[in-house]
Parts: sequence; C-alpha cells; structure tokens
Amino acid sequence: MTKAIGKAIKCRCPCGTSAIALERMPSVRFFCHCTICQSLYPGDYADATVTLDSNVTILTPDTITFNQYKEPPALDRGTCTECSHPVIGFIDGPKGKKFAFVPSTVLENAGPLPRPLRHVYYATRVRDIDDSLPKTNGPKMSQLMLTWPILKVALGK
Repeated sequence: MTKAIGKAIKCRCPCGTSAIALERMPSVRFFCHCTICQSLYPGDYADATVTLDSNVTILTPDTITFNQYKEPPALDRGTCTECSHPVIGFIDGPKGKKFAFVPSTVLENAGPLPRPLRHVYYATRVRDIDDSLPKTNGPKMSQLMLTWPILKVALGK
C-alpha cells in the first residue's frame, strides 16, 4: 500500500512490514523478464520503475535484506524480511550517481505510474506478452536499451 505523505510517497511491501518513501514519482518504467526477477517477483516478470537514490528514504532499514544475485556490477536488491517481496534495489551509475529501482507493486496508490518503455530480457520470458511495447531479448541489448532512459533520470529529464 502506498499513500502520499506531504510531498513524499510512502511505499510498503504487500505484508506492510517494509517501507520506503520517495520524494517524487519515478520517471522510468519497464518490464523485466530476467530469471532473477522471475524468481523474486510474483508473476512472470517485474514491473519496475527507476529514480535516483537521493529521492529514496528507507523508513524501515531493519526489515529489508539486501543481496546481489549475480556478479557485480549488479543490482543490490532489497527484499522484505517477512514476505520476501522486493522493496527497493540500488546500482551505481556513472559519475557517482546511484540509481534506485522501485517495484511498481509498492507504488499502487501513488497516482498514475509512468508509461512503460519496453520489455527487457524478453528471451527468457515465461510466456508471450501481447502488447505494443518493444521487446528486447538478450542481456546486452536489454541493458543498452535502458541506458539512455536511465541516464536521463540522472540528468533530471
């Protein structure tokens, strides 16, 4: 559940144990079909948003466990200690910028979400998705197709 608190958006995992707050709505959204997301998220893929880490406050740090599921550089994924649902992920970017990946599922009541840009890691999908979004298959192309939109976050665009 999520609700606006002043200017911040308060976000919680499904069980309500783990919470973060965002200063503003993330501006980038995509669907990830990588095998890590498939194992961590309910459903066949992750619906993820991206913002700068400076927009994030972890409200319940003792209830979120961080782990990297592949060799660095990798997303440091934070999951709830009670329900194991992803709450936040962080990765280092260029020039000292750090990005936060926030599952859309914790933003449900925050207002309109950004329009999703594409499906990435689509080659490892569980099932075909019938929508008009572009689908990117391999890891290198998936990362490349997200690079410019994520860098625009760092530039404040």
